Amino acid sequence: MEGIFKKKYLLDILFLFLGVSSIGLYLFIASVDTQTAHEIIIFIILSILLCSISIIDICLKHNTYLRINDHHLSARYHFYKKIECDLSEIEFASSAFGILTLYLKNGTSYTVTGLENGHLISSFILKNIDVAFDQPLDDLFRELSILKNKHKRILPYFFIFISLWILFFIIFINLTGDKEFYEFTRRDWTNISIFGILIIFNFLPFFYISILVKNKTRCIERLKYKIQWTAIKFTPLPDGNIIHVFTDSAYSFRLCFIRVPDCQSFYYTLEKFDKSLSLIKKYISEVYKKKDDFLIVLEKDPESFPFDPNPDKLIEIALH
Repeated sequence: MEGIFKKKYLLDILFLFLGVSSIGLYLFIASVDTQTAHEIIIFIILSILLCSISIIDICLKHNTYLRINDHHLSARYHFYKKIECDLSEIEFASSAFGILTLYLKNGTSYTVTGLENGHLISSFILKNIDVAFDQPLDDLFRELSILKNKHKRILPYFFIFISLWILFFIIFINLTGDKEFYEFTRRDWTNISIFGILIIFNFLPFFYISILVKNKTRCIERLKYKIQWTAIKFTPLPDGNIIHVFTDSAYSFRLCFIRVPDCQSFYYTLEKFDKSLSLIKKYISEVYKKKDDFLIVLEKDPESFPFDPNPDKLIEIALH
């Protein structure tokens, strides 16, 4: 399996061209009219920032790859960072908004950005890894409660810094009024400089808080995976005549095929997790007289099933 990275450089090249052109134009204006030099310094800084972002983005995309062959994952990303590990070393994988996060059993974690098929990669990894968690459900739920409380305490700071940005912008607008840039006085340019400094100093703690929120969210997601894995593996089965048990790569449901006593007929039940992560029975199917009847319905109308019947996406749970 190959990771598909977003490698469209057109926008980066366009921004780089605009940034370099703007810097050249502003330097030419400053050399012709020295009185405007202090007035355009903010535009030169913004143009340099635009060029820097474009160059960084191009470097992040250059020579990136992710491959999974023979249960071995190899990748290069983010300024030539590398991953070389077997799938058996991975404990958990998740993907959201093109960001793939891998957690290894030794405590190491990797974050790969820019993937177009990150969800497919994480699902493939989860289906092909062999994990075993021995913590009791009560301990896992207690740990989850602690993590959620920490997450709730961090979130207010996140919104406080966003509010400060909005406040700084409102103050800046009120100080400069409806003036055009060419109408700005030296005091207006001083206010812009102060505004820029405040934004930068506000950005640093905001960036730190954002990282904390992201890390706590991923830890919660990883812990939920452990809880669902443990619940599906060890919660008593709903009936004694179980013939097969399946789940998906995220362990988000439990599908039980149950034989009707003294005949070949069978039906299935679907259990899913509610908001409290309790495994609840959500669906009981009709009774099928034989396996062929079930396969006919599956072939004719697979969308009628309350789960994805694709066998490539199902994992069979061994019966004890």
